[in-house]
Amino acid sequence: MRLAEHDELHTIISGPRDDDDILSQVIDVELAVMRAVKHQPFLFHLVNCQGLPQDGLEEHIHSFGELVWKR
Repeated sequence: MRLAEHDELHTIISGPRDDDDILSQVIDVELAVMRAVKHQPFLFHLVNCQGLPQDGLEEHIHSFGELVWKR
């Protein structure tokens, strides 16, 4: 998870682009956080590495902000 300017949280995953189950699981967790925290300060973004240009992938990922959590 990376934090960019304007309190934007980018969750970076790597999964098949056509696998809606994986995306749904992440989105469900993000929605639960948004509902649980009153006055949510963050904008959530879900980024699948498989949909990004593979040339210069690491640099592209770093453009999403500062690393705040990695699993």
